[in-house]
Amino acid sequence: IFLNNIAGSISDSVLAGIGVTTKIMMFPFSIILGLGTGFQPVAGFNWGARRYDRVRESFRFTSWAAIIISGTMGLLLCIFAIPVIHLFTETDPVMQEIGALSIRLQSIVLPVHAWVAIVNMLCAGLGKAKYALTLSTARQGTCFLPFVHLVTYAFGAYGVASIQAIADLLTLVIAIPILRKMIRIIHEAERESSPFSVRN
Repeated sequence: IFLNNIAGSISDSVLAGIGVTTKIMMFPFSIILGLGTGFQPVAGFNWGARRYDRVRESFRFTSWAAIIISGTMGLLLCIFAIPVIHLFTETDPVMQEIGALSIRLQSIVLPVHAWVAIVNMLCAGLGKAKYALTLSTARQGTCFLPFVHLVTYAFGAYGVASIQAIADLLTLVIAIPILRKMIRIIHEAERESSPFSVRN
């Protein structure tokens, strides 16, 4: 809604391009969400069962699956961005340009979005609500709202088209240290559960 208000203040064509992009990108986002939703209980059940090896293995598998699947979808959307936009209009060149640009930029960073989503689900599955909340609110909150006006002011309609991709990259910066903390938590849990660990 916030982005649409800014896009609408520029022109109806920019608003239409962003609106169409949002609807198109819902398809790969839904698939990514499905992968994460399937992974979360697997991580949670194995965490509760103290099968930390399975937590790590399922995270690696789901991460690679998400990256490969999202990379494939992103490549296809990059290639066919203009034909997809043409399904909605063939008479508005500004909408076509902004919409295709936004689709391509979001498609390029789609593997980043997918991987961050899996890290988010890992945090949720292991009961680390603080980290899960941080990541779930980053893409459209912490890494989006403070920059949308700045990027729009600097680049106009092109800034509107690129802000969501920029937010995805900034979310990656947050996700990497959170994953490192999660790995340390898993390793500490393994040491504590080891029969050879010394407990005071």
